[in-house]
Amino acid sequence: EVADRVVVMHRGRVEQDATPLEVFDHPATPFVAEFIGDVNVLEGPRAGERTWVRPHELDISHTPTTGAVPGTLTSLHTAGAFARLHVAVESGHGRPVQAVLARDRLDALRLEPGMAVWLVPRRLRTFAGDDAPPETGLGAGI
Repeated sequence: EVADRVVVMHRGRVEQDATPLEVFDHPATPFVAEFIGDVNVLEGPRAGERTWVRPHELDISHTPTTGAVPGTLTSLHTAGAFARLHVAVESGHGRPVQAVLARDRLDALRLEPGMAVWLVPRRLRTFAGDDAPPETGLGAGI
C-alpha cells in the first residue's frame, strides 16, 4: 500500500523484488512468506513437504478430506465479521496454527474449544529445496 514495488532483503541478500500484492500472494522464499503477513507452516498436506498457508486461506472441517491436517481447536476469538481460531496440530512443534473464518462459517460449524477438527488449506505454498529459516518457524508472522 505504500509503494508500486518493494524489495525484501534478508541478511544482505535480495529475496524478492516485486509489487506488494505479488510479494504477499506469491512469495519467492519461506523468509518472504513469513516476513510479509501472518503465515502458518504445516507438515503433512503434501507428503513429506512443508507448506506455508496464511490464516485466511484455511477452512475447518469436522471430517477428514484429502490434504487436511488433523488438530484440536484450542481457542476461538470473534471480532466483528471474523473469528480467529487457534488449532493445535501434531506437527506444530508446540505452536498453534491460526485460522481466520467468517462468522457465518464459524456459526455453521458450531465449534467449541477442545473439539477435534481438520484444517483444510485452500491454498498452499511450497518452496523447492528450501526450508524455513531456523529463527522463524511455525506461525512466525503472527
